[in-house]
Amino acid sequence: MYEIILPKFNNNDESYTLLYWLSDIGKPVNKEEAIAVFETSKAAFDLESEAEGILHTLPEAGDECKPGDIIGYLFETEVERQDFLKNSGKKAKTTDDKSLTITKVAQELIDKHGISEENIRKLGKNIIKRPDIEKLVNEQSRDEVKGLEISRQQMAIARVVTQSHTQIPKAFLLMKIYGDAATKMLSDYGKKHDIIIGLPELLIKITATLLSEFPFFFGSLIDDNRFMPGEVANIGVTLDLGKGLFIPVIKNVGEISLTDIANKLMDFRLKAMRGQFNEEELNQGNISLSINMDKDSLVTIPIILPSQSCMLSLGGIQEEVYLDSEQNVNNRSYINLGLAYDHRVINGREAANFLTKIKTKIEQQSI
Repeated sequence: MYEIILPKFNNNDESYTLLYWLSDIGKPVNKEEAIAVFETSKAAFDLESEAEGILHTLPEAGDECKPGDIIGYLFETEVERQDFLKNSGKKAKTTDDKSLTITKVAQELIDKHGISEENIRKLGKNIIKRPDIEKLVNEQSRDEVKGLEISRQQMAIARVVTQSHTQIPKAFLLMKIYGDAATKMLSDYGKKHDIIIGLPELLIKITATLLSEFPFFFGSLIDDNRFMPGEVANIGVTLDLGKGLFIPVIKNVGEISLTDIANKLMDFRLKAMRGQFNEEELNQGNISLSINMDKDSLVTIPIILPSQSCMLSLGGIQEEVYLDSEQNVNNRSYINLGLAYDHRVINGREAANFLTKIKTKIEQQSI
């Protein structure tokens, strides 16, 4: 018999939700075969089997599981599995009335919330599962507690924000950048390559070119006097399209084209709409960009992710009136580009130089 133990997927969550098993109970599975899908506050994970055998599962879809929990077993034969069930009593917990079967996780909720047997029997079911008890808990607490429930993902974001504000001495710098020439260049580029592309893609590409010149902007502190710079520019991008805030990472930006960046961002936007990122897409960022391109968004002061030293913020495109060299009145567009930076690592002069480099490259369309 082989115990299937739930591993730790990330450092943000104390438990994960079992979305579904990929193999039926009592069916053979192979080593390295995906057997279950778990959801964290940030992404979904496929859990692969570390051995082969006949699968016996414990939690059900929708159950919360903690790292280190035994979530199932693998047996050499079905006979061995049946013998185990007869002798261990691990399949389910039953009451004195044999017609009522209560799963382990359902019983834990019953004990925790003091659900009466009378209310359980009113469900009219012989097998009581976690969703049944959750329904009773919600009904029981509806009149006792008012308010809106905060989502699991938002709670994870709250932990990151709290950690950032309490641990990182943050400074902020804002720079005005004129964008008409870059917008024209991007429009021509998009038509030529048949893609949708804008200032975020250009900013991502330009930022990657500054890795060697500004190593302290790409990486994280190891301790009080050591910093680990990134070997390549892995740039995270904030996306919130109704399913929560995600910061997927475009890897090794310095080695890919504007077209590749545009296609990757489009893919990320579709996944953000569905809330369907995997953990690999959300990891390994060493600098991030907060995108707030609504025309009425002037500036956003972003947090600094605990694993990084700064975050850029891109505001909406603004318009202003100016006098040209012949004293004619004209319009031109500009953006506000902000930089929140860890003052333990980056000083104001370096921050200004960093933004000035980006400003020059955007205004001169130079990447």
